[in-house]
Amino acid sequence: LWALDAYNAGWQALQSNNLPLAEKKLNVAYAYAPENAEVNFALGNLRLTQGNSPAAESYYLATLRLDSNHEGAYNNLGILALEEKRWSRAANFFARAVQQDPRDAKTYYLIAQAQFNAHDFQNASVAIARAIKLNPAEPQFHVLSKEIRRAQTTESP
Repeated sequence: LWALDAYNAGWQALQSNNLPLAEKKLNVAYAYAPENAEVNFALGNLRLTQGNSPAAESYYLATLRLDSNHEGAYNNLGILALEEKRWSRAANFFARAVQQDPRDAKTYYLIAQAQFNAHDFQNASVAIARAIKLNPAEPQFHVLSKEIRRAQTTESP
């Protein structure tokens, strides 16, 4: 119960961008429940917000060791990999995330973005088509789709 109260207070502080309070409360929650996936995930988000990507990655990986189906951890690790221009790694993390929620159009978009940057235009085209099918009203999906088609036509003989 102590861990839950501290976690809830820390999560709320993080959501309201009160980072010092989030740090304090989430550290208390971690002291009580270091093996809790959600506490590790929240600490990863805190570190990410603080600009400490290596620590965020460590907490997200710990989250996955505790809950191998944690969609948020896969998504955030994918975002970190995109920022590091590690396209294949990003696509793999996003693919794991989309296994948890196959109706998440944005994750398909992120897969397509990673594959596009890796010059895997065929798979990028499949992923962006799925994103558009799930959410046809999203303009950025159509922009990426056009970029992929343009890259495919300039690459083919």
